[in-house]
Amino acid sequence: MSEKRSISTTGVIIAVVIVVAIAAAVVVILRFDPFGEAGSGLGKQFVYDDKQYRRTDPGMIHYKELQPIETGLKVARGIAVRPDAAVYVAGDKKIVAFDRDGKGFLQVSLDDPPQCLAVEGNGTIYVGMIDHVEIYSQKGRRANRRAKWPSLGKEAVITSIALSDSDVFVADSGNSVVLRYDKAGRLLNRIGQVDKSRGIPGLLVRKPCVDVAVENGKVLWVVNPGRWRVEAYSFDGKPKRHWGRQSQEIEGFCGCCNPTAIAVLPNGWLITGEKGLPRVKICDETGCLRSVVAGTEVFAKGTVGLDLAVDSRGRVLVLDPSEKAVRVFIRKKDGSE
Repeated sequence: MSEKRSISTTGVIIAVVIVVAIAAAVVVILRFDPFGEAGSGLGKQFVYDDKQYRRTDPGMIHYKELQPIETGLKVARGIAVRPDAAVYVAGDKKIVAFDRDGKGFLQVSLDDPPQCLAVEGNGTIYVGMIDHVEIYSQKGRRANRRAKWPSLGKEAVITSIALSDSDVFVADSGNSVVLRYDKAGRLLNRIGQVDKSRGIPGLLVRKPCVDVAVENGKVLWVVNPGRWRVEAYSFDGKPKRHWGRQSQEIEGFCGCCNPTAIAVLPNGWLITGEKGLPRVKICDETGCLRSVVAGTEVFAKGTVGLDLAVDSRGRVLVLDPSEKAVRVFIRKKDGSE
């Protein structure tokens, strides 16, 4: 009897040890967060000092800031510009527009919160909702049944829209793909999906921050945030080139998933925006850093969701959700790029 009791007691002790070990392992796993904003979740005795990355060499900053445009929004999500330099901002449940001098001239009420937008030269507005696209006239009216496109499904998270003369490119972060439509809303093809035969590894999206931009009406640029790079495609989805690397240094992209925003300059160079270490930079067609528009030190710590645009006057427009404003930057006269 005592031998049986001893065996039973031993079994209980072993079981308890196993449970404790499993619990400890779970705690370690939960604390270790390789993809999160907070890093690995190390103990309080470990303090990561990123101060060196929050200071930008003044010699690299070739832009200066002008008076911002106050949007009046509680939540600001997306920005777009017209060729006449009018600025459109999506947020709350509306679209607000400002002329080139920052004076408001249009407000469009929406049924739900918009996520992003793009604007044609004639003032037609393409609005990305969470799972579908809506189209509004230059006067802010949704006129016909084709002005609301079908849902992309329950997994969809639309984060960006870009336009060419005949195409509408919709970035769906939820489904890790960019959809190309014609202006009537007919799906033409998908871009960025895994295709080993074409050398496409696929969009790696850990956070909903896929942005798109069109270069000179011929090339589509796509953010691949989980791979810390930007990728160029022909409109039929053929990869052309890519660049970018992970690094806390100013030349690279930091954190788990960056960049989060892009815009294209007339010469084909890209403006990029990041989170974690919020900063706005200009890189040439090979990815070589040419200048900094705004360093980390000019943004509130923890700022996420920067959106970018370039207007016809050469101003770089940065939608800053923390300030709920469009921050305006122009190139310094002594800047050299």
